[in-house]
Amino acid sequence: MPRKKHRAQPFSDEDPVFQIAPMIDVLLQILVFFMAITTIQVMRTSREMTLPVAQNGQEAKSSKDTAIINIQWRGENQPPIMDIDNISVPDAGIIENYMKEAIARMPEFRAIIRADKDTQYSFIQQIMQACAAGGCSKVVFAVMNQEEIPGSKVSEAR
Repeated sequence: MPRKKHRAQPFSDEDPVFQIAPMIDVLLQILVFFMAITTIQVMRTSREMTLPVAQNGQEAKSSKDTAIINIQWRGENQPPIMDIDNISVPDAGIIENYMKEAIARMPEFRAIIRADKDTQYSFIQQIMQACAAGGCSKVVFAVMNQEEIPGSKVSEAR
């Protein structure tokens, strides 16, 4: 009598083993990556200042080829507190040198000026002249849209 051949079952009766440790490793790497990027962007801005309001601002495009110039106005009797990419700046001459170096590395470099809404225009004009003298022709201003809540996303005015 011929023997019956046993066919292998396509699926075993055991539950498949799911390796969760590699998945957790990948998720933690992704989490650390996004936290690091977010921290860098937050560090480049100052929350102590109140940005001016503009009706027609456009949402900011984050890019690594930008310098953020923060200007905190403390009144006419005191000099403003300035920094460029979290580097304290005592005068506009340092901004000019910073721009020259950045433009030499990346010709498409641009500057974002974040100034208190009370900052005098004549002072902002000096900063814009320092950017132009450094070769940076792309200067934008950080503003808030009217319908935005303070502390929410920042827009640019060109």
